Amino acid sequence: MHAIREAERTRESRELQERPMSFEIRRGEGLVGANFIVAALGLALAGGVDGFSLSTAALFVVAIAAAANVRFDVGAGFTVPIQVIFVPMLFAVPVALAPALVALGLALGMAPKIARGKVSPSWLMTAAGNSWFAVGPALVLALVHVHGPGDSWAILIVALAAQFAVDFIAAAVRDRLFDDMSLAELLAEVRPIYAIDAALAPLGLLVAFAISWAGAVWPLLFVAPLFLMLRVFSYERRERIVQLAELGDAYQGTALLLGDVVEADDSYTGEHSKSVVRLALDVCDALGIDADTRRQVEFGALLHDVGKIAVPKAIINKPGKLDEREWAIMRTHTIEGQRMLEKIGGFMRDIGLIVRASHERWDGSGYPDGLSGEAIPLEARIVAACDAFNAMTTTRSYRTAMSARDAVAEVGRCTGTHFDPFVVEGLLRVVGAPEAIAEIPGAAEPSTASTPALQVSSCPPESVAATVQKMAQLAVDVGANVRRGQLVEVSGEIGHLEMLRAIAEAAYARGANFVDLRIVDPVVQRVHVGAAPARGLAYVPRWELERVRELAASAGASILVTGPSFPGIFDELDPARLIRASQGASAAWRDAARVINWTIVPAATPGWAARLRPELSEDDALSALWADLAHVCRLDEPDPGEAWRVRLEALHRRAAWLSELELRAVLLQGPGTELLIGLIDGVRWERPQMRTPGGIAFLPNLPTEEVYTTPDPARVDGHVSLTRPVVIGGREIEDVALRFAGGRVVEITGPPGVEALREFVARDVGTARLGELALVDAESRVAALATTFGDVLLDENAASHIALGYGFAALVPEGSQAAANTSEHHLDVMVGCPELRVTGIDRRGREHPLLRDGSWAKPLAQELGTGAPAPRALAALTR
Repeated sequence: MHAIREAERTRESRELQERPMSFEIRRGEGLVGANFIVAALGLALAGGVDGFSLSTAALFVVAIAAAANVRFDVGAGFTVPIQVIFVPMLFAVPVALAPALVALGLALGMAPKIARGKVSPSWLMTAAGNSWFAVGPALVLALVHVHGPGDSWAILIVALAAQFAVDFIAAAVRDRLFDDMSLAELLAEVRPIYAIDAALAPLGLLVAFAISWAGAVWPLLFVAPLFLMLRVFSYERRERIVQLAELGDAYQGTALLLGDVVEADDSYTGEHSKSVVRLALDVCDALGIDADTRRQVEFGALLHDVGKIAVPKAIINKPGKLDEREWAIMRTHTIEGQRMLEKIGGFMRDIGLIVRASHERWDGSGYPDGLSGEAIPLEARIVAACDAFNAMTTTRSYRTAMSARDAVAEVGRCTGTHFDPFVVEGLLRVVGAPEAIAEIPGAAEPSTASTPALQVSSCPPESVAATVQKMAQLAVDVGANVRRGQLVEVSGEIGHLEMLRAIAEAAYARGANFVDLRIVDPVVQRVHVGAAPARGLAYVPRWELERVRELAASAGASILVTGPSFPGIFDELDPARLIRASQGASAAWRDAARVINWTIVPAATPGWAARLRPELSEDDALSALWADLAHVCRLDEPDPGEAWRVRLEALHRRAAWLSELELRAVLLQGPGTELLIGLIDGVRWERPQMRTPGGIAFLPNLPTEEVYTTPDPARVDGHVSLTRPVVIGGREIEDVALRFAGGRVVEITGPPGVEALREFVARDVGTARLGELALVDAESRVAALATTFGDVLLDENAASHIALGYGFAALVPEGSQAAANTSEHHLDVMVGCPELRVTGIDRRGREHPLLRDGSWAKPLAQELGTGAPAPRALAALTR
């Protein structure tokens, strides 16, 4: 297990270097590298260059470049045999020049990888920062005037120590700038690297003696066979790492598949297992459990009930107490689970031991083996406590759920008999009951440290204020994924003030350098649209555009809060003026969105709540709307961040399946809808998670429930009835229908307000054509509420939709990106409903059912390349 984790960390390190540097890494490396250049130049000027030979220096630079390409992966980092070259170089060239020559050699060594696309060019700046190790020994030897390798062994040892000391300080500064790694963690990271360097130093000293004896640098050529041999060993080790990482992926895939099998066999058991995983991982974090044990807890929690597949469903779902015979059968599920995992082999055997012991008790009264105390694996003790707490707070077929308060009391009562007091201490911290820890026999004093921001109690939110805080934390941590040192823009309406303040606080806690708060008053906006002169409707001050450009130039972050403060305030305005006023800085924002990490999140307002729940009082309506928003944003999960990771993974698998079908068109059929949408050859489907050019992952929309692609704007034909209101500039337009011919909207029908949509379609050449097709299935939490919110963020995640305006060229293969819609504007309109049938048509003209009755058509029996032939008229569009 440890070897697999090391392999995964090594693979992550390699993948990181293949991506462009993030802003934080670029800043840190730039600072460390700039200081090295100053130090290297200062040392060169102070020490002089007497005895300098250009050919000798060039040979050593080339040798260092060669050594830099013999890479041994170690943990999350790597080492190279530069010591074999660096040590003799200290005596063969002016010692004051050694650091500068090392930096040149490292930069030269990167050049071939950059040319082959193996390493992003932005990583070239690390050559200077990684050369700090050379400053220590060069400075020592220059100060004591050592001229030969045999002058003083003591001084050589001091020089080696200085090498490690200076390198460690530079690494600590670098990691402090963008990683917050503790010194203990850093020391553990570099210890194996320093051990290898220390072992290679004597070999480098032998080469130095050979050069000194020969009076020339040609003995340096003798290290070439050594490098060749090391390169072979390095390749074999790299292949072993790849195999171990793939083995880890296979184990994880097997575990997830078994988890899906459990859920398919019994939906409650499957969902219960996933909830136990989330709770158990939080407990591990609260207790400071090491990474390997945490991984085993994760798999053990996911599979602790896998043996129930062998238990009759009549027993599992019996709406009453089990009799003695049934209970005896139920108790076999831990043994059955171990047997299943034993057959898989590998480290799954270890997971099987956790599964077997997951119902043992601290006092020895559990089953199947009657283990007690420390004889029960720690992983099983954690799973057992989390399993019990989740079961207590969940409604079953034979009893209703306990309240969180009662469940905490029951866990406390059973501590020392059923549960390990150490584990219970962590559990109570996670579920929000730290005050109960003092009642645990033998527990430590309650900690005053705050729990992680996204650890949310399994009980419902106690107040609107609590939900606001959780939503703000989700927006900062999961949505925008704000990074330390970023400029963060936070914007919304005047009705979102409480939410905006909470986001600003969370952003600063996350390490934001500055939070730029932007508040809009819809009442003033309405006055502007109604009273401003025509030339002033779309006016944007220059300083406003500069602000957007600065946000983009600094690779900042943006969080937009949505949800109408005054619903219907724009309904009576002239559609043409409303459209013109909403143009503003859209082009500048579109450019900025390509380089910043951004998100949009909802916030309830009294006016919005009253419109959706007119039968309730103002306070009750607001609480009800916040409860809905908390649910769709998964704030009611024990760990919302983990819940979104799971959901995104499911969407990723669905997008991958759609991409593999290589569809040429998608047919939408439903009430009032018969629309054939052509797709660009080779276009990808994607889940709604993006990355900045610097590698920061972010979620543009919270909530998000879609998989999407970009259509061919020239190949759309048919008609479609929109299933939810169109929202333009804050104005809602219902009962709209569109007709397309040759890719363009040629007819728009609807009530009088539809003129605003006609104005939008006339904005530019692309607004009358499609730029997006997004599919949303019935698993969407927004769809399950069966509510039309009148807010695009929520409504587009409740139903499949299309968008007029710009498309996503990044989804289109290189060479075909010009085919994507390049409009300056984008408008989502909803077309999904339970009756909508969505069918894909591949390049052979075969049909692939995608959505039926609101749910995904399972592709299990439809391997790639199969499917029913499409009707001739439809197949013609796919050619």
